[in-house]
Amino acid sequence: MKQTVFMVALTVIGACGSFFDPFVGLVVYYFFAALRPNAIWAWALPQLGWSEYVAIPALIATLVHAMSTTDGPRSFRLPHLAAACFAAWLGITYLTAQNQDVAWIGLVEYFKIFTMLFAACLVIRHVAQLRLLLLVVTGAVAYIAYEINIFYFTVGRISIATDGFGGLDNNGAALMLAMAVPACLFIAIETTKVWRYFYAALIPIVLHAVLMTFSRGSMVALLLTAPIVLMRGRRRGQLALAAAVIAVLIPILAGTEIRSRFFSAGDYQTDGSAQARFQSWQAAYRMSLDYPVFGVGIRNSPLFSHLYGADMEGRVIHNQYLQVLCDGGFPSLFFYLLMIWLTWRSLRRVQRATRGRSDEVAKTAYMVAVATECSLMVFLVGSLFLSLEFFELPYILILIGIQLPTALTVDDALQELPAPRPVDWPPPHVFQPGHVSGQPTGARS
Repeated sequence: MKQTVFMVALTVIGACGSFFDPFVGLVVYYFFAALRPNAIWAWALPQLGWSEYVAIPALIATLVHAMSTTDGPRSFRLPHLAAACFAAWLGITYLTAQNQDVAWIGLVEYFKIFTMLFAACLVIRHVAQLRLLLLVVTGAVAYIAYEINIFYFTVGRISIATDGFGGLDNNGAALMLAMAVPACLFIAIETTKVWRYFYAALIPIVLHAVLMTFSRGSMVALLLTAPIVLMRGRRRGQLALAAAVIAVLIPILAGTEIRSRFFSAGDYQTDGSAQARFQSWQAAYRMSLDYPVFGVGIRNSPLFSHLYGADMEGRVIHNQYLQVLCDGGFPSLFFYLLMIWLTWRSLRRVQRATRGRSDEVAKTAYMVAVATECSLMVFLVGSLFLSLEFFELPYILILIGIQLPTALTVDDALQELPAPRPVDWPPPHVFQPGHVSGQPTGARS
């Protein structure tokens, strides 16, 4: 019951609050997108389209806001253009898809993702808004980890390893959780706000949930991203201490079965799961040579993967980049990689511009930039082993990355505005020697 009350209240706040500030609706929408309430509280919630009840008012309010605002023109940069080109090419590949019925389902998912992304780009203008979005989304993913832990300690069953979560299998759920680890770490270390302790306490909870998925890909993604995390932090001593604590915690949190699963990653030649991935990758390469321009259509590749050498009917490619290549051709992969690269470049530029500054806006922007970059890196490494085209969390990070330079520019401009001169009311009457009302000083009466 309390979950339903919470969702109803938050939906009303998001829908109604959008007409006062569209950012309210966007934050609530992305909170729902990260939390997946229908999955985490399936036993308590009516299975409604909670996100849609917030998204529609938020989009209407965004349109009204964009038409009536007077806070200056919107700044669209190359990352915005790359995202628009990728979205447009997806629409073209739907028209050329081998099976348009299958492609339509994927096209609708992409449409939702990019519609909300571009709406958010129209609304978000300040670094503090992006910080709040990062905090909310990271908190939602960490709460999922908390629920997974509670279920394990109360029931004694690791359900996420067998059932996955919210439409994701165990590997996809693990990657989602792993992306929250660097975000929690940088929020805890790069800020001085009181919430830093809350996010620091979430790190072992999220790590334990990742381990319970038995996903080797997510563990590899975290390990390979660790050097980047250490390089990006300004407080190297605290980061080194946190890394040491995490290194000690992982063997303690992981049981014998989890440890044996992780170390079996080296036995890829005899591992059936690894061999199936290699076969699907080879099938993807062959498929891309036959359909190099438009691909086979959004999510059409599983329909043909077995014909091209995959181990079974309906096998997905198990590689995000090869999946995009097969489904949309080489132009689709080009625009996808361009969008990611330009997002990363934007994040690095913000880091270089703010690393040596001590003002609050700069410190906030730097924290958001490094947390977003490292979380996105976890996804980019982990998606080498997974196909997660419709997974919204990386697109939220891309949104933060492409919008952060604009927000920093706006906030820096506001900081440089001269302070308004104080105005006394009523104005004091100033007497000067020789002054007579209505006559200049020195005039004779």
